[in-house]
Amino acid sequence: MNGDALPESPRSPQPALWERLGCARGVCARLCRRRGRRVAPTHNGNNGNRSRESRRRINHPPSALYSVVGEKLRVGTPRAIQCALFCGGPRCRYEVPQPGTAIQGLYSDWVTDDILAMARPSTANIAARNIIQQFHSWGIRTVINLQTPGEHASCGPPLTKSGFTYDPTIFMANDIYYYNFAWPDYAEASLSGLLNMAKVLSFALQEGRVAIHCHAELEVT
Repeated sequence: MNGDALPESPRSPQPALWERLGCARGVCARLCRRRGRRVAPTHNGNNGNRSRESRRRINHPPSALYSVVGEKLRVGTPRAIQCALFCGGPRCRYEVPQPGTAIQGLYSDWVTDDILAMARPSTANIAARNIIQQFHSWGIRTVINLQTPGEHASCGPPLTKSGFTYDPTIFMANDIYYYNFAWPDYAEASLSGLLNMAKVLSFALQEGRVAIHCHAELEVT
């Protein structure tokens, strides 16, 4: 107002060219490391057939097999006898290998390009069906278990000391991450629990593909 010139604020010096190049190089290195961790699935033989089958499963995800009435019956049944009444005992259909599944020997389907929904594996079929090798060939780097220990003890193979049908250390010993988020069948998860799962899943997908299981791949998964 009085004609005096306002003092100019000092301008920050432009970053040097080498600083810019160093920053860009750091970003590129991080991206390369991230891409390098995502293992591309390799298959011997019929790559094209498996690729087409994978796309078919993603575009046509499996629908729930329980009717509305069946769902209400299961929810209303005491948890201690749900498995004995509805799962079929040792002949539970979800414990028996099905033809045409994403992972041979496991009731399983790809729900996205990077997320596999599956029934629980067992010590026997992990060995008999080379499940670990199949996971490696598909680039699966993480297994997320949504079961509670001791769940579905009346159907399929007997539970191990871990409370599940397999020992989780078998995955960790073979360079596969393992997480357990206990989510009881036919129950609702808390918001904080869901957020924790989402955070872990987001991290796991940066490492590679993810396999998620409950008992039968139908409800919680």
